[in-house]
Amino acid sequence: MFTVLRASRPVRVLYIARGISEIGNWCANIALPMLIYEVTHDVSATALMVCCRFAPSLFSVALAQLPQKMGIGTLQAMRLADLIRAGLFVCYIFVDSKWSMFAITCAVSLCRTVEMPCFYSLLRANTNSINRDVINNSFGFLQNLMMVLGPVAGGFVVAQFGAEAVLALDALSFAASFWLLRDVPSVIEVNDKEGISKNEKKQDCI
Repeated sequence: MFTVLRASRPVRVLYIARGISEIGNWCANIALPMLIYEVTHDVSATALMVCCRFAPSLFSVALAQLPQKMGIGTLQAMRLADLIRAGLFVCYIFVDSKWSMFAITCAVSLCRTVEMPCFYSLLRANTNSINRDVINNSFGFLQNLMMVLGPVAGGFVVAQFGAEAVLALDALSFAASFWLLRDVPSVIEVNDKEGISKNEKKQDCI
């Protein structure tokens, strides 16, 4: 795994950017329920917040086609999703309406649902068949690690500084991911229509 990461700059950048955005995503699992409860003092509102967080994933198949239908490249879609989420997490700090929080939560989750297939398409396009399973497993490990570290880090920051501090850190994590992906000239873009890399198409022609 580390040999592939050292040898491939696109994969390395994707790995780092993904890790940064994922820890922001999982930190929010602690902060958002606490924030909505502070505003409403209503357990049912907290439960509904969790539903809003995962509801867009039910439409993942349709949402995966959204960048293609809008004519947006996979890398651009990832960057746009990170940028939007950074702004939305800043909005959390200033809103005091539960309905606004529900809407923001759905929008954040929608961005993640759209971004996930783009990430895996780029990963596939930038690895050969020999390394692909190794890289996929390593990214699965990364995501599971962030699922553990994110809530731990989020809980510590909430205890010390409050939920708003976690939301600010989440916004910074998505902004950092966007910054890392802003200029990666060696990344092989994916042909959205056919789902294969341009390099693979060239090899087929040869």
